[in-house]
Amino acid sequence: MIIEVLSIIGVFVFATSGVLIGLEKKLDPFGLVTIAFFTASGGGIIRDVILGEIPSIFSSTNAIATIIVATYFGMRIYDHKKFHKLFLYFDAMGLALFVTLGTLMSYQHGLTTFGVVFLGTLSGIGGGIIRDILVNEIPLIFTTKDLYASISIVGILLFIFLMKFDFVSTNMALLIQAFFILVFRIVAIERNWHWHYES
Repeated sequence: MIIEVLSIIGVFVFATSGVLIGLEKKLDPFGLVTIAFFTASGGGIIRDVILGEIPSIFSSTNAIATIIVATYFGMRIYDHKKFHKLFLYFDAMGLALFVTLGTLMSYQHGLTTFGVVFLGTLSGIGGGIIRDILVNEIPLIFTTKDLYASISIVGILLFIFLMKFDFVSTNMALLIQAFFILVFRIVAIERNWHWHYES
């Protein structure tokens, strides 16, 4: 049940982030649905293929319906003046949810700590990378000093730590992980936290 809930919410917020940037780039309706689909499903497809499963996006009518609803929702809330902050918020929510979902599925498959961290992070950033490439942008994760993947990795390690020592139930560990990633990502956005190094 937790997987389905995380997946649907994650699909909705990540698809919305894709629609927002699509509107900013003045894509037509077909382009908006396309970018919403790949943003919402890209990381999950890569994750599921690596885990040897049929990507859930192809077996869930709920996911497709959610993408369509998210496309309409994104068109309704889009505001050019508020685009950047709105986009980053929805991206942060998608990141937290899909990293958490990828972490759970990788953990349940018995992967090593490296495997869980790798696939969990990939699950969260894969859709965003595809989204940015589709609108002819260098992916956000490769062009910013923002705390992004690093927050995801710490969140995954927090989940593994909680599970290893049986501090809480699996569902509670997932909620803590998602909350940690979301809060720290939003704080990083609001306070403009960056990695500081000489370029």
